Amino acid sequence: ALGFAFTGLSIGSLIMVPVLTVAISEMGWRAGFVVMGVALAVGIAVPSAIFLRRVPEDMGLLPDGAQPAAATPRPGAAARPPRPEPSWTLRGALRTRTLWLLLIAWVLASFPLTAYFIHVIPYLRGEKEFGNLANVAWTTWFAFAFASKVVWGYVSERIPPRISVAACFVGEAAAVVVLLHVGQSVPMLFLWSVVGGIGHGPFAQLQTLIWADYYGRPFLGTIRGALAPPMVLGGALGPLLAAYMFQQQGSYRMVWILFAALFLAGALLALLAAPPKAREPAPSSSLAPQPSLLGRGGDSRRR
Repeated sequence: ALGFAFTGLSIGSLIMVPVLTVAISEMGWRAGFVVMGVALAVGIAVPSAIFLRRVPEDMGLLPDGAQPAAATPRPGAAARPPRPEPSWTLRGALRTRTLWLLLIAWVLASFPLTAYFIHVIPYLRGEKEFGNLANVAWTTWFAFAFASKVVWGYVSERIPPRISVAACFVGEAAAVVVLLHVGQSVPMLFLWSVVGGIGHGPFAQLQTLIWADYYGRPFLGTIRGALAPPMVLGGALGPLLAAYMFQQQGSYRMVWILFAALFLAGALLALLAAPPKAREPAPSSSLAPQPSLLGRGGDSRRR
């Protein structure tokens, strides 16, 4: 379900990259920002107001397709008691080693990612002289990110989430390595599009999956809200460092090497982030008390 939901990110990019390319070419960057602002207002605010719901229980549903306790199991299906959903408060989560490993891993990955998005087109259009072909490659990148999201969603339901996160970060690093060796080769340019799109596909959805899987839904907003500032700060500093390094060296080579190393370091930390073992009794929450399968014991995934 997360894979389907997050395809919207890639669909929006697939549409907006060529639209903004034309708008900026024909009317200038100010018009491009106006187009982007209108698209955000219409494409996000309106659908959210119409369709967004807080939790599945608001619609009479249970997470992960779980059935009510009174439901009759399918003929021949093994009776399995529902797994209790983890319910960590922020205070309890902050005491776990897993939270800090995941936080540092995501900060390390956020640091290069924002800079990557900002600097890759100037790198391909300027230093590598691909011109408008760089925009085509960037659109192709988002096409593969879109196509891979559902596949990643299927895979991440069947392997531990920390393995999925580590694989995603390794994919990001591999794409940066390909980018480093693009040269003036068009096939290498589109190889980067394929590797980069597939590697980046699950980045956003895995954040949602692993935090909810490890710490539960009732206090997920509080936990993620408290951890967002370091990740936002990392994302804000990355482009500045990349720009400074480029100005000092006249090349993006060391920038890409650093970014690949940061992605790999994040992958290693994600691998070390085993599910938190102790579970505290949490205060009652506003979520409905029906059983949930969202907390599937971390590495012990529902088969």
